[in-house]
Amino acid sequence: MTTQPAPADPRGVTPGKFWYWIAGIIIVLGIAAGVTVFVFGVSTIAGNIPDMKQTFADGEETTVELSPNQDWAIYVDASGDTPPTVDCGVASDDGKAMMTPSSDTFNFSDGGHQWHLVYDVSVDKSGEYTFTCTAGEAADGYAIGDGVDVGGFVGGVFGSLGGLIGIPCFSLVVGGVIILIVAMRRSGNKKKLRQTPDAPGAW
Repeated sequence: MTTQPAPADPRGVTPGKFWYWIAGIIIVLGIAAGVTVFVFGVSTIAGNIPDMKQTFADGEETTVELSPNQDWAIYVDASGDTPPTVDCGVASDDGKAMMTPSSDTFNFSDGGHQWHLVYDVSVDKSGEYTFTCTAGEAADGYAIGDGVDVGGFVGGVFGSLGGLIGIPCFSLVVGGVIILIVAMRRSGNKKKLRQTPDAPGAW
């Protein structure tokens, strides 16, 4: 008559089941951290959207007061992903303004407007500067507003998405590896205990 191996005492099987709880906590914390980083990143990005100092129509002269301690920009309000060709000029008796076509592509929606960055502007002295822009019927209007660090803005967007996806995925991998290793080792130790009835932990 063949004697069946005695079942292993669950209390004597190692590693302990508490490792499953640790893996679950790591996964939950990772998901929570990813969501937190994403929400914080989105709020930061929203706070970095340029403020428009003054808006004006096609062909209209507009005078604004600018200071040299920050970067400025001209935006065109136009539908679509690509801005129309815009020709702008600036004049001032208070200082010198440097206006160069922006090498960066940047657009965003705000209050029913689709703003496209077209010119980077800087001034050497505080004072009043008069701008005029033309693009024909392709433009719904223009605005002079804060300059924008396009590289930093895009980096913030990808950083937020990376936090939302990367941190939870990393925690899932770590938690999954812990669960797999613990399950394999517990299974192996159960077999050893069954094959050694007299060993501690065997019934």
